[in-house]
Amino acid sequence: MTTYTAPPPPTPNWDPSSSSDEESPPSSSLTFDKERHVAFLEMMYHMIPYHYQSQEINHITLAYFVISGLDILGSLDRVDKDAVAAWILIHNHSHLASTYCALSILKTVGHNLSSIDSKLISMSIRNLQQPDGSFLPIHIGAETDLRFIYCAVI
Repeated sequence: MTTYTAPPPPTPNWDPSSSSDEESPPSSSLTFDKERHVAFLEMMYHMIPYHYQSQEINHITLAYFVISGLDILGSLDRVDKDAVAAWILIHNHSHLASTYCALSILKTVGHNLSSIDSKLISMSIRNLQQPDGSFLPIHIGAETDLRFIYCAVI
């Protein structure tokens, strides 16, 4: 287990502009159980939670968080990277966030992106841009917010 010491929250009597160590509130210590987090992500890799099973559009986003989490924790070797890439490539959702997540996953697992039609993706993203500079997530009406700008420019 890795120990992480979190910075303490300010207390009502503590002045953050003060440079004196004597006035600092005591620090608290948190533990991070890496293996427990890895086990959770592995479970999510093998089984989509019940409430998300009918929401196919969210499957790739969930996979993105699982694969990214395992990568951050140095445990990406616990998944079959070729199987992950093959699973991603069978999907063809024209959703901006799903496209971002899919490309990120492929890059993370080391898939050769030369087979991806980047010109088609760029054209699709350009068509999603609105006159005010925002981006729609899909071609037929939807909300716009900063998430989709991030997905488009990355």
